[in-house]
Amino acid sequence: MKTHFLFKVWVIGMALSLLLTACQGSGTSNKTFEPLIVQAANCDYGGKIRSIEAIDALTVRFTLCSPDAAFLAKVASPAFSIQDRNTLDQYQGDALKISQNVNGTGPYVVKLWVPGDRLELQANPNYWDVPARNQEMLLRWASSSNVRLGELRFGKVDGADNLNAASLSEQLSGDNTYRVYQRPALNLAYLGMNRNIAPFDDVRVRQAFSLALGRRSIVNQTFPLGSLLAEQIVPPSMQPGYTDGLRWYDYNPKEAEDLLKEAGFDFNQEIELTYPYVPPTVMPDNEKVAQLIQEQLKLVNVKVRLNRSRNFETLLQQGKLALFLYGFEAEYSDPTAFYDTYLGSSSTLFGDPHPELVTLIQQANNTVDATARQVSYNAVNEKVKELSPFVPLAHVNSLLAFRGDVLGVRIGPLNENFEQMSAARDQLVFIGSETPKTLWPVDEVNEDALRAASLLYTPLVRYQYGETGVRPGLAEYWTVNSDLTEWTFYLRYNVHFSNGAVLDANDVVATFAAQWDASNPNHVGLRGEFPYFKKFFGAFLNAK
Repeated sequence: MKTHFLFKVWVIGMALSLLLTACQGSGTSNKTFEPLIVQAANCDYGGKIRSIEAIDALTVRFTLCSPDAAFLAKVASPAFSIQDRNTLDQYQGDALKISQNVNGTGPYVVKLWVPGDRLELQANPNYWDVPARNQEMLLRWASSSNVRLGELRFGKVDGADNLNAASLSEQLSGDNTYRVYQRPALNLAYLGMNRNIAPFDDVRVRQAFSLALGRRSIVNQTFPLGSLLAEQIVPPSMQPGYTDGLRWYDYNPKEAEDLLKEAGFDFNQEIELTYPYVPPTVMPDNEKVAQLIQEQLKLVNVKVRLNRSRNFETLLQQGKLALFLYGFEAEYSDPTAFYDTYLGSSSTLFGDPHPELVTLIQQANNTVDATARQVSYNAVNEKVKELSPFVPLAHVNSLLAFRGDVLGVRIGPLNENFEQMSAARDQLVFIGSETPKTLWPVDEVNEDALRAASLLYTPLVRYQYGETGVRPGLAEYWTVNSDLTEWTFYLRYNVHFSNGAVLDANDVVATFAAQWDASNPNHVGLRGEFPYFKKFFGAFLNAK
């Protein structure tokens, strides 16, 4: 009887505890949850979000102005890590102040941050997911690849990012003390053609330029070791998106010249090939690439004049470049980051958008089902090859290296699994290339700042390790309506911020509202620019 009575007391006590926890809002107990909502009167303001609302303490809903199949991939960015509402209010959304008082839900908490020098972390004892394998982690930074490699070789760090391929080959070749990893590329280096400008208004000319170029030779001679010959706009790691078995045009100068003659090409004209004065990251030796293209086109009697332009970006945006060398990098892991951004209805990078491509791309965006999307993207990729708005050259992988005694390493296009790695000293030391200005990354595009944030905070969903898909984060699961305009997230129960506050839906609303709503007192950040929000979701609400 006594045991039965004690069991009843325990059950009642647990029920009361659960009830009190459910009523907590941002760490305050015994308080009725009052849901927040931020909404636009309509979608005329120019952005993609209509409203963000807390349905109850553990449910939050985003209503969009138009369908967005990539919504999950966008909100998986560490730039949208969820912040405690009270912390936002306390420091008025100031990223510098918040960085000195980090209050996150990630696998690590801050032990010491010396801006510009180092970030010391220790495992979060209240982490809601699998605890970090290493009790401590240290992040450092150096702008020089040789310095980063030297730090690794002399045992001062366990891992180093963005290493020079030639230096790696020279200094680590045959040394089993280290392991080199490739970060799968989410980028494309290409030769672009503007179909609004003759002679590239003729598809036969565009196809002929593809046939005239020995792309593999160009990539092998001028791109960093480990770069992939590009066959499509997306790299093989983009699934869905990449079409297995589809290859670009093979090198065939005879067919190229015949096609040019068929198109009535004027072989007496001189075509200007323009490329940026400062090479883009994905094409570090763009001048050598331009010279090889010039030489190869000369073999089919096409005269090319090279123009290394300081005004490249302006001329490109104005649509004044007929033939140009450039590259782009995707900022989130969804095919729309490539197709919609560079070939969609609002893109004029290669001249007027092709209506048939726009239609096919829109079909791919009408579902989140991976199989159905892949079917549509297969049709897109075939049509892109036929229309040839560009000549794909390379997907440029970046290189990392770790000591051989660091186990369990998985490198993805947008992340690393640091909390799952095992280092021999129970402390993992990693050196990146660019010092973060803040640890609250809403105003950052610096990959090292986003890396630090991913260790301290958690978004609603997270990128898969080693892949381009997403997995649950602070949201345990989610649903979406049939037209992809209403995304509902169901938060994990009893997740704590590092200061003890309990996560609820109002924290999510407050986090996004601080970026979205220009009238919000927490719309501060570092510079108030919120670059990822603007790129992914358009205009700010209540912007003046």
